[in-house]
Amino acid sequence: MAYPPAEDFRDDFTETSLNTGKWTAGGATGGVAVVSDQLVLTPDTSGNAAFVTSGDYDLTSSHFDVQIAGLSSNVTTAWVQILNSSLGAAAGFAVTESGKTARTFTNIPGTGLVYGDYALTGSQVGWLRIRELEGTLYWEWSADGSSWAVVDSAANPFDLTAAQFQLMALSSSGVTWSATFDNCNILDG
Repeated sequence: MAYPPAEDFRDDFTETSLNTGKWTAGGATGGVAVVSDQLVLTPDTSGNAAFVTSGDYDLTSSHFDVQIAGLSSNVTTAWVQILNSSLGAAAGFAVTESGKTARTFTNIPGTGLVYGDYALTGSQVGWLRIRELEGTLYWEWSADGSSWAVVDSAANPFDLTAAQFQLMALSSSGVTWSATFDNCNILDG
């Protein structure tokens, strides 16, 4: 079965609540709200709030980008990842506000691998993009959504023709905070 290109998925969160035609709860134990045209995920004090695209998309020769508009505390971790649910595999970014770092990773059952930690610059976390081209997966970052820097790349770690995209906020400190996302694939290019 052929799935639509990843870049065809778009959400700017202008609805008054999360569009359940586009997103499904995926491990969510916290709250979700759409506030001022942005998605705010607030995990409970011991878990996460996670949402995954309702359908599969083909990431080959395509991309998924999202703006992380804010993290409310220095203990916040926001995850942006692609999933292959039939393999139980994932690849993506884990972003923390403290030190403004991004960790690129893949997680394949039995062979999890972290590629590296990267310092982010700018007054906010900015934009993250996961892009595939000619058998290579690229992790990219932008402060403004127009000028992109490749922070990591690797041979495709798993089949990307049936991928879902997940946004998640993770709590490990016993406090309540939130991660704010915006503009999923709203940018051109």
